[in-house]
Amino acid sequence: MKYQHLKIVLYLFLFISLVSTSLAQVTLDSVAVKCNYLYTFQEDSTNTASKKSEMTVLLIGKHISRFNTLNMIKADSVRAMIRKERDTRGRDYAAGLISSIPKTKFHFIIYKNHPVQKYTVSDKIFKDTYIYQEEIPEFNWSIKPDKKTVAGYPCQKAITSFAGRTYEAWFTTDIPISDGPYKFSGLPGLIVAIEDTQHFFSFQLTSLTKPTTQEPIAITTEKTISTTRKEFDKGTQHLKNNFFDVTENQGIKFDRRNTSLQQMLEKEKKSLNNFIEKN
Repeated sequence: MKYQHLKIVLYLFLFISLVSTSLAQVTLDSVAVKCNYLYTFQEDSTNTASKKSEMTVLLIGKHISRFNTLNMIKADSVRAMIRKERDTRGRDYAAGLISSIPKTKFHFIIYKNHPVQKYTVSDKIFKDTYIYQEEIPEFNWSIKPDKKTVAGYPCQKAITSFAGRTYEAWFTTDIPISDGPYKFSGLPGLIVAIEDTQHFFSFQLTSLTKPTTQEPIAITTEKTISTTRKEFDKGTQHLKNNFFDVTENQGIKFDRRNTSLQQMLEKEKKSLNNFIEKN
């Protein structure tokens, strides 16, 4: 098949992740409020047909919040189940269950206020997990008089700029929590919806619940590589520009003469040109 080599890469990547031992986690806080947001994003700025959506989750504690995709959470649960099956029914049987692991386009986890007034971000480059910190920006919100109901909550409009884009947000003081999806925060209430003015990226609250049992907000620091945002971005670009070299360094080799694979990678590089943070 045309994309068979790429499928092999993804299979090996998932299997490497699967067979690794379960990593210890450190509990930072407990979940007080759980918010699900539909994240809609346009991968190619020149093609509206490249819009995709994925569910994301914001776990809010007393001091710290955590944001990542819902499928990341589901995948962790499925991997734990498959590791158990591997131990009881064998590696071959477990390998056959890999296709049941939920897929996600994003592997970042954003912790707000850990440490105080900073983000801690965990993200992947191929199979390696990196962790770095950033200062939480002082969002210069301009609160407008406009009001409307969003997702069942009475909301007010606010405008801000972040990472090279201008955003329109709707927040509710009915939930007096100064937090929101992704890295957004700083309003006198929960951000219920937010979208950039070019309509490339948006987050829309779909549900809000309060756990009836204790749920931890945890972080994994085992087997992670400490870095900076600048170095992480350089590593991401290096993978994009040197795909064959990076995969071969991980022990996965391709026939570099395979023109169909090279053409597919070049097409992907050109079409994945739109990022939520422009700078």
